Amino acid sequence: MEKVLILTADSNTGYPVPATKGGAVSELVENIIDSNEKKHIFNFELVSIYDEKAKKKAEKYNFTKFYWYKPTGVIHYLDNLIFEIAKLLLKERSKSFKSMLTLIQYIYFARKLLKRNNYDKIIIENTMLLFWTVKGLKKYQGKYYYHAHNLPSTNAFLKKTLSNTTKVLTVSNFVKNRISAGKTKFPKIYNKKVTVFHNRIDLNHFKILNDFEVERLRQKFGLNKNDKVILFAGRISWEKGIDKLVDAVKKLDSNDIKILIVGSILHGENKARKNEYVKKLEEKIHNLNSKIIFTGYISYETMPVVYNLADIAVLPSMWEEPAGLTPLEAMACGTPVITTDSGGIPEYVGKSAIILKRNTNLVADIAKNITNLLNDKKLYELYKLEGLSRVQLYNSNKYAEELKKIL
Repeated sequence: MEKVLILTADSNTGYPVPATKGGAVSELVENIIDSNEKKHIFNFELVSIYDEKAKKKAEKYNFTKFYWYKPTGVIHYLDNLIFEIAKLLLKERSKSFKSMLTLIQYIYFARKLLKRNNYDKIIIENTMLLFWTVKGLKKYQGKYYYHAHNLPSTNAFLKKTLSNTTKVLTVSNFVKNRISAGKTKFPKIYNKKVTVFHNRIDLNHFKILNDFEVERLRQKFGLNKNDKVILFAGRISWEKGIDKLVDAVKKLDSNDIKILIVGSILHGENKARKNEYVKKLEEKIHNLNSKIIFTGYISYETMPVVYNLADIAVLPSMWEEPAGLTPLEAMACGTPVITTDSGGIPEYVGKSAIILKRNTNLVADIAKNITNLLNDKKLYELYKLEGLSRVQLYNSNKYAEELKKIL
C-alpha cells in the first residue's frame, strides 16, 4: 500500500488539519483522510501546524500519521511584527505575510522529514512555497503532485521544480484551463499533466437537521418565528460581494427579512480588522441595523445548523472563485442558493442554483430573485430538491478512491 505524505499549510500555516480552526483547504484535506478511514487505500502521513484541539482530534485516525510543527514564541513575535509592518506598507496584500516565518520553519521541518523518510508520493496542498520542500531532492523526482485549490499567484522562484511536477490536480475545470494555458504564475505545463479533482463535502455532516437544533440557534440570534433569513457565509471582503446583498435587501419592502452574516476578514477571527471596505460596509448598513446579524466566525461543526436556519443563501462572489464549497454546503442542507457566474461556481452548482451575471443589474437581480423564492413555494421547493440532488455528485465518501484513480 502506497505511503503518501500530505503537506498542507493553508493560509501560511494558519489552519491545522484536522480543521479545528476552519480553512477551506484544511477542511478538504480532512475530508480526504476521513474518506481513507472508511476504505483503507493509502497510508497517509501529514505535516500540520500544531494545535491542541487538532492533535486531540487526530487520535481517531488509524491510517494517517501526523507530524506537528510547533512554532516558538520568538517566531510568533517576529511574525506579528512583520505582519504589522506589511499592513502599513501593503494594505490588503499584507495577508500573505501573516505567518511568513512560521511557514518558512514549517518548510524546513517538512524537508528534514522528507530526507529522513521515504515516500511513494507527496501531495503539496495549494501553497506554492511548499515546493521548496522537494527542491533538489532527487529521490522524489516523479513523485510529487500539486493540488491547486486556487489560481497560483507566485512561482516561488522555483520554475524548474514546478515544471517537473508529476501531475497538477485542480479543483475545477476553470482552474485547470487557466493553468494549462499558462495564464497563472505556474509555468505552462503539458495539458495531460493537469486533471480535475473536484472538491467534496461530507453529506453525513451537511444535511437537513431536526427543528430542535435550528430553533435553539434562532433563539440565540434573536430571530422571530416569521423572520425570513438570508444567509451570507464567507470573508467580509469585496471578493465575496456582501455589499451587493446589503444593497439588494435595501430594495426589499419587508420588515421580516433578516441578513445573517457569518464570517470575518480572516478565517477564525471574531474581531475583524477594519479595512476601508469594512468601513464603507458599516456606512451602508447604518440604517439596517435591525435587519442584520453579524455572527463572526462559526465553527465547521455548527455550520450545518446555520444553513438549516436560513431560508436562502446568497453568495454573490465577485472574483473568479476557483470552486466554492459554500453553495454545495447550503444546498446539502436544503437551502436554495443565489450566486454568481464566478470562476468554477457554475460548474459545481449546474442548474440547481440561481446564477446571476456580475454586471450593473446584479443588485436588482438579487433583490428580484429573493422575492421570487420567498413568494413562490413551488419555485422554492424546486431549487431545494434540485440542490439536494446535485450535491450527491460531491459526496466525500469516495474522495480517497477518486484520488487513487488520479494519482
